Amino acid sequence: MPLFAQRRQRDAHAERQRRRPFSCRLGGMVFWARGNRRIRREGSVKDLQQAGDTIRTVSKPHPPPGRSLGPGMLRLAGALLTALALAGSVIGSLHWLRRSPHFALRTIRISPTNHVPREVLLQRAQLALGENLFRVNLARAERALMAEPWIRRARLRRELPDTVVLEIEEHQARALVALGALYLTNADGVVFKRATPEEARGLPVVTGIGREGYIADRATAQAQIRQALAVLDVFCAPGRPSIGEVHLDLLGGATLYTETGVAIRLRTTDAIGTRLASFDAVWAELNRRGERPAVIFLDNRAHPDQVTVRLEDRAGPRGQASAQQATLWGPGTPPP
Repeated sequence: MPLFAQRRQRDAHAERQRRRPFSCRLGGMVFWARGNRRIRREGSVKDLQQAGDTIRTVSKPHPPPGRSLGPGMLRLAGALLTALALAGSVIGSLHWLRRSPHFALRTIRISPTNHVPREVLLQRAQLALGENLFRVNLARAERALMAEPWIRRARLRRELPDTVVLEIEEHQARALVALGALYLTNADGVVFKRATPEEARGLPVVTGIGREGYIADRATAQAQIRQALAVLDVFCAPGRPSIGEVHLDLLGGATLYTETGVAIRLRTTDAIGTRLASFDAVWAELNRRGERPAVIFLDNRAHPDQVTVRLEDRAGPRGQASAQQATLWGPGTPPP
C-alpha cells in the first residue's frame, strides 16, 4: 500500500477515535486493562456499535453441588431451632414449678358439708401439706372423694400459690326406698346409700319396687321413685296428714299411708287438684265427727270429685274395716 494511502487510513482512524464518546473510549481502556481479558463469558455477547458501548455478561460462580442451602431450608432450620428453644424453656419452667418450695401446699379449703366431716374428706382425698401444688393429683383425689356415698359431686381446683379448694355437693335425702333393706334416695330417684336408723328418722318410705326390680332395670325403677316423690310433693300441704309410706303398684297406681295407718288410694294423678280439694273437705268433716277412716279412695276416674271412705270397725281390731260402714260422698252431696 502506498505511503500516502497508509497515512490517509491512519488519519481517518484517528478522526473516528476522536469523534467517539469519552465513555466508550474509557470502557475500551478498562476492558484492555490487565486481568479483565480473563473474565469468563457465557452465551452470546452482542456488540451494540450503534450505541457506542460494549456489553459484557459475566456469570456468577456456582457453589459446589450439595453444599448450598436455599432460603426455604434456612427458614425451616430457623423454625426448628426456635421450637427446640421454646420446648426447652417450657420443660425447664415446669421442672422449676414442680420443685419450687414457693408452691408448697399450705392451705386446704373445703366447702361446708352436713353429712361428711372434714377429717373424712381429707382422709379420702389424701392431700398432704407441704407437697408441691403442681404435683397434687386432683383427678385421683376427686375419684377418691366420689367413693363417699353422701357425695354427689366433687370438684378440686388450685389457687396459687399454696391452696387447694374442695367444692363438695352432697346428696339430699328425699325418701327411703325398701330394697330388702332401707336405702336413701335423692330427688332424682338415685339410691345412693344404705340408711342408718338416725338417717331414716322422719323420712317416708317408697315400697313396691323390690331389690330385683331395681337391679334388673335401674332406669325404670328410678322413674317409679320420681313418680312416688311427685305424688308426695303434690299431697303434702298444711292441714293434711303426714305421709309415712308411698306404695307403688303397676296396676293400682300409688297408695299413700299416713303415719296413723290411713290408706289413701290414688290410682291416677289426673285432675289431682279436684281430687285433693274433695279430700280436704272429707278429711275435715271426719275430724269434726271423730270418725277414723281405714281407706280413702280418690281413684274415681269418671267423677274425680267423688270420694269413697271406708271407716274402721269400732268393734273390731285396729286397722280392720267394715264394709257396711263404707260411705260415698259425691259432688255437691253433703256428708250424712
